[in-house]
Amino acid sequence: MSGVLWWAFVSGLLVPVAMIACYPVFRYQAGRPPNSLSGYRTRLAMSSPRNWSEAQRACGRLWVQIGIAFAIPAVATFAVLYATGNRDVGTWQAVSLVFALIPITGMLWSYFRVEKHLRSLDTSTGNAT
Repeated sequence: MSGVLWWAFVSGLLVPVAMIACYPVFRYQAGRPPNSLSGYRTRLAMSSPRNWSEAQRACGRLWVQIGIAFAIPAVATFAVLYATGNRDVGTWQAVSLVFALIPITGMLWSYFRVEKHLRSLDTSTGNAT
């Protein structure tokens, strides 16, 4: 495989693999007090230690799920391209761009899911902020 195709393959997997690789960071942050340096940081997440821990756990789980949901189809797509003899650099770069950018929308979607989860926790315990 040429260097350009190899780079397209690697760059297409960067975001999904990075999302999966962030899971240990979220797990570590879940057991620590809220901070302004790393982890899932929103006003609601930082409003209490319980919210902080729950936000880290929820975001970590979502990012792993989203990362896997995009990494598997990305690898499969690149495998099909390679197996069918497609060595067109433009095609590989386009596929790489899709699998690098679409998971970013998953990151944004996770914000809404985690915030909704935190609000439901606050409502259920009577600690609405």
